[in-house]
Amino acid sequence: MFKSSMTEEFSYDAQALVETYISGKEVTVGIVGNRALGAMEVIAKGEFHSYEVKYTAGREEFILPAPLAPAVYERVLGVALAAHRALGCMGYSRVDTRVNAQGEVFLLEVNTLPGLTSLSYLPRIAAYAGLSYSDLVETILQRATLQIHRGAS
Repeated sequence: MFKSSMTEEFSYDAQALVETYISGKEVTVGIVGNRALGAMEVIAKGEFHSYEVKYTAGREEFILPAPLAPAVYERVLGVALAAHRALGCMGYSRVDTRVNAQGEVFLLEVNTLPGLTSLSYLPRIAAYAGLSYSDLVETILQRATLQIHRGAS
């Protein structure tokens, strides 16, 4: 299976990124400012988390807060916030992680412009944290700043 997948991949480009699959829970964290609002487990109703699953209502299950041991939950929030800060994110982001059966946390990606639609994860997490959709948008707008970097003259 792997060889045929790689053969297909190389038919598109001479380079490919291959990652090890990490089994476990998909846990996403919403961040506004310097505050991790909460962690939510996302479960795809299907074989895997495809574009179709993510953007079709009813094809995902959301568990808030993510059902993790308290120490693991705090570690997920810490990893997410550290990634947000390390990349210099400002305003808001959504950080995706995987948590395996041993409670190890793996950073998958930082979404610097997460969706704000009715199907999006950040508004769900914000609502869990007590922020209505309008409050979330207002908070994001209040934190928005224009960063102009000028080279030395």
